[in-house]
Amino acid sequence: MEFRDRAGNQIVAKQRLSIEQLRADFSQVTFASFKPIAAGALRPPGQQRALGAIRLAVGMRRKGFNIFVSGQAGSGRHELVRSILHEEGSLKDLPSDWVYLNNFDQPEKPIALELPAGKARPFKRAMEELIDDLANDIPANFESEAYQAQRKSIEQEFAEAHESAFDALVSLATERGLILLRTPMGFMVAAEKDGKPMKPEEFRALPEPEQAKIDKNISEVQGELEKVLKAIPQREKEHRKAVESLNAEIAQQSVDASLGEVEAGFAGLPGVKNYLDRVRADLTENAALFLLDERAPQAGAFPVSTTKHYLKPQFARYSVNAIIARSDEAEGGVPIIEERLPSLPNLIGRIEHEAEMGTLVTNFTMIKAGALHRANGGYLILDAIDIVSEPFAWDALKRCLKTE
Repeated sequence: MEFRDRAGNQIVAKQRLSIEQLRADFSQVTFASFKPIAAGALRPPGQQRALGAIRLAVGMRRKGFNIFVSGQAGSGRHELVRSILHEEGSLKDLPSDWVYLNNFDQPEKPIALELPAGKARPFKRAMEELIDDLANDIPANFESEAYQAQRKSIEQEFAEAHESAFDALVSLATERGLILLRTPMGFMVAAEKDGKPMKPEEFRALPEPEQAKIDKNISEVQGELEKVLKAIPQREKEHRKAVESLNAEIAQQSVDASLGEVEAGFAGLPGVKNYLDRVRADLTENAALFLLDERAPQAGAFPVSTTKHYLKPQFARYSVNAIIARSDEAEGGVPIIEERLPSLPNLIGRIEHEAEMGTLVTNFTMIKAGALHRANGGYLILDAIDIVSEPFAWDALKRCLKTE
């Protein structure tokens, strides 16, 4: 009985082979004689429908669609999914960068700002350079001769107004035959005799009409004294406002010059412009942060001007937390993140804390990205058995997918 294959070739059921026929000579075989296998050419046999389903799912642009791949262990399903995602993802543009910024009005609610791909790290560096520049420029401007002259003029103006008010009061008291005394309890008005306060027994020895006249004069001068004393807080308030206005004007000059360079580098980004406008106002309002006396012996071989001022705690409010910065990734292609330990922090990120005065504190710079952040705009690969095994991770994942 003969057996033939589909091509009609006869199949020999049994055929005895010699030892020589079973041997092969590979002495002439080199790696150069092999043809390279194209990427993605290896596919599990008999899985064309699965491949088509995965490609269809990857090509969907609407939200709410996810891929669930099942199969026997060792069937190559992980490598299959990776290869298809890399093929499809390499044809797409890099998704946006994301940064967290300080919310100056509500620090407990930081601002999440979306930036074009590759802009997060340059923006972070630009803000750091801004703080370093201002840390050198603002103190220099406040030590300049122009500032000192204007500050001295303000001080003289208010000192003269203060002295003028008291000089007028002293003149009024002298005209009425009285003397103005400064005591530990404050100012006191008394009758004057020979350039000295009149003693009580001398006052009682005077005729009653003269005593009444002195009492009336003392009452009038005391009334004027109260007016002068009440005007002092208001005059000091005006003095502080004048100094603050001068300080703001000097600080504004430095801030505008340095901040203008940052604005020019990120023109056309409304979110950045709005943030920089708020930074300008806050820097001007808190210019005193750059005037803190932190003098210390020179340490190291570098001059003070090269100090990384942006690392100081008082300037953390101007930091940029670049949680997603794709500038160091390959050109083109979306991120493909495979999280092998999908715990809650690894999946959705975490907020770190630091000890301060016996308590734990945090801020927007301590927000750390999770797998969902890193895969934003691309693909996230998870093993179902792993994620349902991690406490709270499955519920958190569903919540994030529903509310994205």
